[in-house]
Amino acid sequence: MPVVLRVRLLVAGGVHATSRGAHAVLCRWLDAPEPSHEAVIAGEPDSWWPLGRPTEPDAGKVRAHDESVKSWALVGLETEDDVVTIDVSLFDQDSDHSGGLAGRLAQFAARCLVQPSSVERIGAHAFQVIPSLDANGSASAAEVLARATWQQLSHAPGSPTWSWNFLSSTAFRRGKQDDPLYDPRRILVDIARSWRAHAPAEVVDAVPEGWGVDASIDTLACDIRIGDRHDATSMGRSRSELGFTGTARHRLRPPRGKASVEVPGPLLAVASYVGVGTATTFGRGQVEVSWSGNPGERDG
Repeated sequence: MPVVLRVRLLVAGGVHATSRGAHAVLCRWLDAPEPSHEAVIAGEPDSWWPLGRPTEPDAGKVRAHDESVKSWALVGLETEDDVVTIDVSLFDQDSDHSGGLAGRLAQFAARCLVQPSSVERIGAHAFQVIPSLDANGSASAAEVLARATWQQLSHAPGSPTWSWNFLSSTAFRRGKQDDPLYDPRRILVDIARSWRAHAPAEVVDAVPEGWGVDASIDTLACDIRIGDRHDATSMGRSRSELGFTGTARHRLRPPRGKASVEVPGPLLAVASYVGVGTATTFGRGQVEVSWSGNPGERDG
C-alpha cells in the first residue's frame, strides 16, 4: 500500500539537514537486512505505530541497500531550529498494519521516541523522534500524510490531458552524468516502469507493459526551467546536480484512425508516490499530477 509518512526529529543543538543526511537515516531504517536490535520495549502503546503494531520484527520484504530499484522515496525535508521534518513515500507491496517498510520505519523511529538514540544520528548529531499526535491525542512515531491501496490506484480514471508540477530537481542518468532534458514521453515511460516494478501481480497490468514508448504528445503549456541543485556532502563540500523543475500541461495525440486515447489513470495516480528519474531517495524527482477525472486528494 503506497503511503507517505512524516517523521519529525529533535536534534540537540540544531542542524541544517541535507538530503544526503536524511537519505542516510532512511537507508538505515529501510534498507538494512534486519533491525540491529529490538525496536521498542514491550508494553509501548499501539498508537506509536501509525498503521498498527507490526506482527513480526521484520515483516515484509526489504530490499538491499545496493539494489537499483528502491521501494521508497524522500519527498520532503525541512529544518527549523532544532527540528528536522522528513517526509518519505513508501510503495512496497506490504506497507500496511502487518509490516513492510512502513512497519520497519515505525519500529526504528519508535525506539527514538523517549530519548536520543545512541546509534541513530543525522549527520554527526544524535536525535530523538518527536511524537505525532492524532485527533484523539494519541502519540505516534510517524504521521500519515497520504495513502492509497494499489487496488484504488489501479482504478483511477485515465485522461488524454494532464498537468504536472516538478517540485524538486528532476533528471535522468546517462552514464555517470545527469541528463536534464525535459521529455514528457520519457517521463511517462519512467513512471510506467515504476508501476510495473512495484505494483502487485493482481493489478500490474492496469498499466500495460511497454506503454508510452510510441506515445505522441502535444504540449499545451510549459514553464520548465533547468538549473543546478546544490547539496552539502558528509564532508561539508557542495555537490551540484543538474535538473529541471516547473510546470507543464500536455495532451496525448491519438494515432491515425483512432478517435481518442488516454494516459492510464494508475500511471498518473502513482506518480507522486514513486517520483520521476534518478535519485528519488535523495529527494529528487518529486512531482504532483492533476488531470480530468482526478479523484482528488488521496486518503490521509
